Amino acid sequence: MNIVNNSKKRILYLDSLRVLAIVCVVLMHVSTRFNVNVANFDISALINAFIRVGIPLFFMVSGALLIGKSNENFISRRFNRILKPYIFWVIVYFLVGILLFNGTFSLNYFLDILLVKASITTHFWFIYCLLGGYLLIPIVNGYLKIEKDKGLKYLLVLLLLCTVLTSLDKFVDLNVSQFKIIFINLPFLKTPLFYFVIGYYLNNKKFNISNKKLVLISIILIAIGYVLELFYLHTSNHGFKFPDATFLLNYHLIIESIGVFIFFKYFDLTLISSKLNSLSNSRLIPIVRNISGCSFGIYFVHYVIIKYLFEKGHLFYQFTVGKAYLWIPITFLVIFLISWFIIYLMSKIPILKIGSGFK
Repeated sequence: MNIVNNSKKRILYLDSLRVLAIVCVVLMHVSTRFNVNVANFDISALINAFIRVGIPLFFMVSGALLIGKSNENFISRRFNRILKPYIFWVIVYFLVGILLFNGTFSLNYFLDILLVKASITTHFWFIYCLLGGYLLIPIVNGYLKIEKDKGLKYLLVLLLLCTVLTSLDKFVDLNVSQFKIIFINLPFLKTPLFYFVIGYYLNNKKFNISNKKLVLISIILIAIGYVLELFYLHTSNHGFKFPDATFLLNYHLIIESIGVFIFFKYFDLTLISSKLNSLSNSRLIPIVRNISGCSFGIYFVHYVIIKYLFEKGHLFYQFTVGKAYLWIPITFLVIFLISWFIIYLMSKIPILKIGSGFK
């Protein structure tokens, strides 16, 4: 799937990964709404054990596209790309919060929206995490320009060490609180830099084995990561709530994310059917590219739709009690299509295009 569209200079497998990432994020936020009983939690956990790769994949795609590039005007370009849509949606969520979710027209409520303290903007943590990673990329680019492969290997080892240390309690009987001072001060621990570097590495690495073997390896990695992630979800939670953003450096999520990235890069549709490959090239590529371009906007808009339907929309709320196996995919499809349509429409209206985040 490593196809470059010359007119837009887009790499198909990276666009495809971005589409999978936004699908995973929306599906995760939908499925966790069904955790009202044990039966629903089990179904939700089976889904979430895979789709939690969504955020890591976003970071890996960013790393593949941004690391190793010129540092000239990097910060201003990337911050404009992120901050303009973000401010647009902060204003939208501020107004929606007042109209629909008992928010108040006050500076304090606006700051709650902006600084991810309001319940309707909990997903905005991703923006600050992303911006934190962007601040480090010029440093990494400068370092890799001098140290090259040796520097890249050093970074990977350092970041992997951070990950292992944060996961020690999964392997041994360790009171993590006693070592908190170590964990909170480890370099890069609170940024997505690990995924940025891994994405860059996998995008540029030339393996001396066939694509078929790489696909097989990727499937094995995905399977291992999925089983470990499923075990983690069932053993680390009390009640029916999944962990928050601190999940990013879980070793099993990293294994799974690496497997998915490798699979999308090296999988060839002709392995299944030449007709399927032809269909993909002629019809699916424009759809993939469009969803990929809308993905940032979809990330912003989908959450308020979910919140409205489950907290204010009685039609959807009644379905959260049971039959999660049926209503999770249906609800996801409805919300995803609505979100995509809104962002696509916004991308065509000049005054709203900035909020669409379309690229």
